Amino acid sequence: MRILLVEDNPADEELIRELLSEYPQHAFSARHAGSLAAALAALEDGGVDLVLLDLGLPDSQGTETVRAVRAAAEGIPIVVLTGLDDEDVGVRMLHEGAQDYLAKGWMNGPALVRSIRYAEERNRTGMELVRKNAELAAQKEELAERKERLKRAQEIAHLGSWELAGGRLSWSDEVYRIYGMRPQEFAATYGVFLGSVHHEDRAATDAAYWDSVREGRDSYEIEYRIVRRSDGAVRRVYERCTHFRGPDGRIVRSDGTVHDITEWKEAEETLKRYAAELERSNEELQRFAYVASHDLQEPLRSIVSFSQLLERRYKGKLDSDADEYIAFIVEGGNRMQTLIQDLLAVSRVTTKAAPIVETDAGTVLAGVVCDLADAIATATATITVGPLPRVMADPAQLEQVFANLIGNAIKYRRPGVPPEIEVSARDAGPMVEFAVRDNGIGIEREYFDQIFEMFRRLHTHDEYEGTGIGLAVVRKIVERHGGDVRVESVPGEGSTFSFTLPAA
Repeated sequence: MRILLVEDNPADEELIRELLSEYPQHAFSARHAGSLAAALAALEDGGVDLVLLDLGLPDSQGTETVRAVRAAAEGIPIVVLTGLDDEDVGVRMLHEGAQDYLAKGWMNGPALVRSIRYAEERNRTGMELVRKNAELAAQKEELAERKERLKRAQEIAHLGSWELAGGRLSWSDEVYRIYGMRPQEFAATYGVFLGSVHHEDRAATDAAYWDSVREGRDSYEIEYRIVRRSDGAVRRVYERCTHFRGPDGRIVRSDGTVHDITEWKEAEETLKRYAAELERSNEELQRFAYVASHDLQEPLRSIVSFSQLLERRYKGKLDSDADEYIAFIVEGGNRMQTLIQDLLAVSRVTTKAAPIVETDAGTVLAGVVCDLADAIATATATITVGPLPRVMADPAQLEQVFANLIGNAIKYRRPGVPPEIEVSARDAGPMVEFAVRDNGIGIEREYFDQIFEMFRRLHTHDEYEGTGIGLAVVRKIVERHGGDVRVESVPGEGSTFSFTLPAA
């Protein structure tokens, strides 16, 4: 231990050095300073673990000496050496920051070593106490900040808390606000609480608490209405309570939260109304589309039949204009029939849908390829099919999807280039992603979204026949299964239509 011995008397200095040397096991080393100025200079240089301080120095006396050294030796223990055997003097020095005092007249080796060790331990304890107090102050400050943040958060979220312990009920500030009162304007009581509950909900709210106590439950939750005291407004609140029990099983404390959910409930009810109105509107639209399409077919069938009959009987018997007009009527009627059938197909996606079941996609695709055999042969198309898994689907609707996509791949082929169509599948988490790739005419990027819209055609009827409904049906079917459909394409090179379905 490195000791700074502040002593102006050479005899006392020599005595103290001899006493310290008698204890080599403590490895004391003493550095001397004969005045306060020399002591302060030594402390500034550093390398001091403890100060033995004489009160009577040439340039300082008594209390002022201790104060000056204490200020310069922060965190270093001080043992005051006094020539007076006066306990009051020693106590005053302790109040000024010294850790111990020792009368020179009673000084011996054991007493000196004991005083040094005691001062060292007391200083260590004091420093630890200062550190603990600083930590405690910081924790108190943090706790106060947390309480303030909690108070602000409760106010923002309209969420208050309460506690019932020892027969005393306490509310947070936000509970008062929720009930339309000024925070802490009076002591919270169960009677005040029940008085704030809407009269129609009061009995059930009261029973929720007492039933949980009587039945031995550890918690309860309830939703009820309150009448706000400040303006009489009716608000909806959600309350949750947790009971804490002692060793004997009796409730010692109950903690609860009160959440003003009025706006949330209003939004929920509005959303439910919108959803119901939307569902009703969709049903009416689907019913209208089905009925309109179905009812249009009969008169249209008559028009087409009589136009065809007229064409067979009188073709070539009238002038050339008449033959052309009759041909227009027949063609227009046939196109109208196709359009109505496609509209019916769209409406049946939901109105005539079968249950979604585990389905072998490979088997479904094999049926589609068989049905399209004539078109495949006519176009000299090649179809390559990879391994296809089982999925959750409506088999008939999955058949429609494959038929539309493969049919389009055959229809929109490049002149003089035999269609090459590849069907594959890959895992995509809980879904399976199918891909139908072709080497056809391709699609410009700006039309990637538009082609899935109903009646959206990129080509004239003279170029490619159709109504522009096929891909709309594909999207409607895929979305009914919880999947999505997209296209990637390069004009003049081909397209890839990808869609997802739930894996089996």
